[in-house]
Amino acid sequence: MVNTTQQRLVHFKPELNSETTPWVSIRTYHYDPPKPPQPLSHRRVLDQNAIDTWNVMVKRGWRPCRAPAR
Repeated sequence: MVNTTQQRLVHFKPELNSETTPWVSIRTYHYDPPKPPQPLSHRRVLDQNAIDTWNVMVKRGWRPCRAPAR
């Protein structure tokens, strides 16, 4: 997800190594093209919380995007 106004990029990635509880890794970056993204934070959340976060971000104007090349 990207928000150009806030110059933020958020990357959601399912963690495949968790067998019993579905976790999602959420990484936040400062993104000012054409410079490469700069890491800001990293957290793990349950998959349902990640879905809820995604839906809230879409409602607030974030848009899906491809991950930038690093």
